[in-house]
Amino acid sequence: MRRVACSSAKAGIIRGGEIRPEICVRQFRDIQKSTNSSREKFAKIWESLNRETRRQRRGASGGEVEIENAEMKKLLFWFLFFVSAFYSDAQTNLSIEIGKHLPIGKCDVDVMGLTYPKRFLALSEKLQIAVSTNKNWWLNYIKDNAKDGEPLPYSPKFGLTKEEYSEYLFLAEKRTLGKVGDGILQVKTNAVDYEFDGGSTLPDLTGIKINLKELTVTTPFAVLKNPQPEESQGGPALGAFSGYQWNFEQDDIEKGNGTDVSFLIGNLKESGRQFIYYKGSMMKSNNPISNVGVVIFYDRK
Repeated sequence: MRRVACSSAKAGIIRGGEIRPEICVRQFRDIQKSTNSSREKFAKIWESLNRETRRQRRGASGGEVEIENAEMKKLLFWFLFFVSAFYSDAQTNLSIEIGKHLPIGKCDVDVMGLTYPKRFLALSEKLQIAVSTNKNWWLNYIKDNAKDGEPLPYSPKFGLTKEEYSEYLFLAEKRTLGKVGDGILQVKTNAVDYEFDGGSTLPDLTGIKINLKELTVTTPFAVLKNPQPEESQGGPALGAFSGYQWNFEQDDIEKGNGTDVSFLIGNLKESGRQFIYYKGSMMKSNNPISNVGVVIFYDRK
């Protein structure tokens, strides 16, 4: 789903949303250090495979061909074996690193919320009223003009003057994240699965499941796969942090349907606390069906 920077007030997480962390390579280096043995064996097998391939290309005949074919099959087997072992080692280490951030048992949490300047909220309301009266134009305008990480070019149909639109974009970056309440998150877990129960305070987290073996997050919107390491040196919302993020995006602009889900978990560098930042939205025929956004801070026991 293409993100529109002028709608960042809806607490998007990445690519035009609330947080724009850079990819962190440090975690990958940690994983690589723990798999040196597999990599060395992998390199030797790969070199042997290449050497046998070069020999066969130079030409062999009769029984030599059969012998070399048998050797090639044997080498290919071990090559695939060590590729699988290397991937398994890396995945295991990633599961361990993600597990270090997850809450366990009964966890007291601070419920956080974004706060915007009053002037921004007033301008945002004007913009929303204007585009809601012309939804088809709005969707076509997004389709024709939206670029990742960039605001939409100005149009008088926004219901704002050009100066007001510039002010709107400027004030959107003045958001702050502050505590708005307390909550309790119950986490059922075994060695692999974590299941959340947010109770009455955090109902949007109830039913969320994290599987550390498959590295998936199951939400009411979609099953999120392939977490990526994320790091930010600072920003108006979470500040400096490191962690892991899952994303899911699927849309059909022509029909006005779309699903956009992000789940970010990590560590706040300044305070050392853990956090979860979960956002999900679904639209059908240009009408919002569901929209959730949760940010919690907590201390891992």
